[in-house]
Amino acid sequence: RKGLDILLNVCKDAFVKAYNNLGIAFYKKEQYQKSISILEKGINIDKNFSNLYFNLAKSLKSSNQYIKAIDIIKKCENYTIVLPKKESFAFHVDLTSHRVVRIMIASSNTQQNTS
Repeated sequence: RKGLDILLNVCKDAFVKAYNNLGIAFYKKEQYQKSISILEKGINIDKNFSNLYFNLAKSLKSSNQYIKAIDIIKKCENYTIVLPKKESFAFHVDLTSHRVVRIMIASSNTQQNTS
């Protein structure tokens, strides 16, 4: 039974990484809805794989779904999911009008900024 559990965990990790990589590929092709769909499937398999959340938030932001992007980051905080150190998010929200004033998502050397 122990060997089977190890094998299942290895397969799970491989599937999650494959979903993440496929989501990134669609993101780079600016096919954001496909990217979002794929990344959400990956999260359903493993809710603790932080790169899925980061890439999902980027795809949501790029498809102008700012509030959903913020919700994804909030989920990370609720589940105590730690984003990789090279990645950071900054959201500036005008809570009185419930609209996103500015959203920045940075990954290592790149920064994206939307006002």
